[in-house]
Amino acid sequence: MHNAMSYDDLVPNAQLGHYTIVEHVAEGGMGHVYKGFEASLQREVAIKVLKPELAVETSKLEEFDKEAQNIAALRHPSIVPIYFVGHQGELHYFVMPFISGVTLDEWVERETPLSIEQAIWVMNHAIEALDWAFRHKIVHMDIKPSNFLVDDSGVILLTDFGLAHSLSDALRSDGECFGTPAYMSPEQILQLPTDQRSDIYSLGATLYHLLTCKFLHDGDTVSDIIKGHVEGIFPMEEAVASGLPPGWIHLIQRMTMRDPDYRYQNYQELRHALQNVDVLGPMHMPGEQAPAFIPIPLKSSIPREHLFGLLSHTSASWAKGGIDTGLERKREEIERAISNPMKPLALNAFAKPLKELPEVSEVELGELAEALDALPEIDRFIQELAHTQLYHPADPPNTRRKCIKAAGTDVSRQLVLLGIALRQDFKSTPEFNWQPWLQHALATGLVARLLLEIVLGEYIPGSGRVSIKIQASITSTLSRHAISRARQQAILAGLVHGIGKLILAETVPYPYYNVLRAAADNQEVLAEAETRLLGINHHEAGRIWLENHRFDNAFRQVASHYGDLTQKHSLLTSAAGIAHQMAKIHGIGYCGSAIVEFRDLWSTAAWAELAAAGGSNMPSPEDMEQTFLPLIGQIPLLQPPFVL
Repeated sequence: MHNAMSYDDLVPNAQLGHYTIVEHVAEGGMGHVYKGFEASLQREVAIKVLKPELAVETSKLEEFDKEAQNIAALRHPSIVPIYFVGHQGELHYFVMPFISGVTLDEWVERETPLSIEQAIWVMNHAIEALDWAFRHKIVHMDIKPSNFLVDDSGVILLTDFGLAHSLSDALRSDGECFGTPAYMSPEQILQLPTDQRSDIYSLGATLYHLLTCKFLHDGDTVSDIIKGHVEGIFPMEEAVASGLPPGWIHLIQRMTMRDPDYRYQNYQELRHALQNVDVLGPMHMPGEQAPAFIPIPLKSSIPREHLFGLLSHTSASWAKGGIDTGLERKREEIERAISNPMKPLALNAFAKPLKELPEVSEVELGELAEALDALPEIDRFIQELAHTQLYHPADPPNTRRKCIKAAGTDVSRQLVLLGIALRQDFKSTPEFNWQPWLQHALATGLVARLLLEIVLGEYIPGSGRVSIKIQASITSTLSRHAISRARQQAILAGLVHGIGKLILAETVPYPYYNVLRAAADNQEVLAEAETRLLGINHHEAGRIWLENHRFDNAFRQVASHYGDLTQKHSLLTSAAGIAHQMAKIHGIGYCGSAIVEFRDLWSTAAWAELAAAGGSNMPSPEDMEQTFLPLIGQIPLLQPPFVL
């Protein structure tokens, strides 16, 4: 037995400090790993010996020793501790427990993606370990699958904790950056300041690899991979093709935003997102190219074959088969069924009360409060709405009347009228359940109204409604009266923007089920699937129905053009179109379309129209993305017994 003083001496039975070398185990970027034995405690250990080129400056080694001592003080069940840091001859080493098990990297090499349950298990351990370390002012800086160990009892342990951070500092003076290219954050690559958000990025890249067996950004060379992290966009199409659920896609997408300010800012935020992963909406950084289509994070657990709840129980047998491609219809046939049916459409009875919604009328708070006694579902909805951060940035209201005022007296009045109409006048085809559609339509109307309140200077995202005395003036060529009228019409615009879907479903129920199913299965734009299979889409069907019932032209424009944000149509149409996409981004209800067509809302003509109308009242896209859009997900769902 001899003392090892150089790399050449590291052979079985050599002595390194009070450890005996047993065998060479592995080689990594930092050095070699040996299995060792500590005779005094009769335990096996893992000894990592740093490569000589990483130990060239005394000052850096001192920093390394100091940080290693700090990490050794960490005590956490998901962190591999450091037993000892030492120097002997030319060798610099540290000692950890020898863990019998596998790394997550070995799982990836088997090309077997983690299940969702396993991903939750891994993430919970990783978040707890990284959060604990960060509270002790330690950042890992080399998160990757090979640094997660799974022992024989199924416990996940994070290893090499913090050492990469010290070595990164040591190498930075030479113009290099330290880390593993496949998982490195852009700021590591660019040698910018790093913090816990850098670890969150690397954890997101690791999670993507574990769930898809593909790198977040791949390439033929290291330069290609690094360029992907610094300049590339999230691989949305690949993620969707890999079968990742939408919520998980959106979780990883936000973890790996290029700009740290747009990631989860701490582990508390990340932990909360993981707990709500099934309903997460997508994140987008203004100015960054957005993917063409994004899957909606649907809140419903009902499967796609049942249209996420749109298909009623009475028609459940439809979901057992595939898509019937032999059910195409001609446009003329459907137009005739809408305008001159042999039997009047059941939905026709809903037209008159809908038209009355935006009519301005003075209603006392007491009258609304009394009306809500007979409408418990609307009462509950208004109370939940008033308790969201959208409507009460300060103290939450604690009485029914305060809830009505917080939500808005006119909004509450329209909701009461809607509740009465749904109970008395709403009738449609029994093959479908329109509850998810109503949830989406109502959210669209409420958001459209808030957008127009922003234009008017009546509402400030993050602060709420403002008093008349401090409202900013309108600088656009549109008059305040015209914009106020659009605001008044917004809730009805939300309710009728997709009314054509109900028309088509009542006119040709089973063929329309096939259209909805095809759009969901193929991640297809719904209007395109409708035109392909029926010769007419819901925009056109809705416009025809609204014309037949003499709705104001403003609503016909909404129904016809809300899906096209690339052109300017009218202020109400633009508000409804933006709101429709925002509701889909958060998966509120289900409108029959399983994709978000426009995620980069701020570069659309519709947003430009709103911004021009609001002038100085309008927040920047960055402010809207951070202070308004995230709160849309708080809009409650209008619950049964409104069975539609």
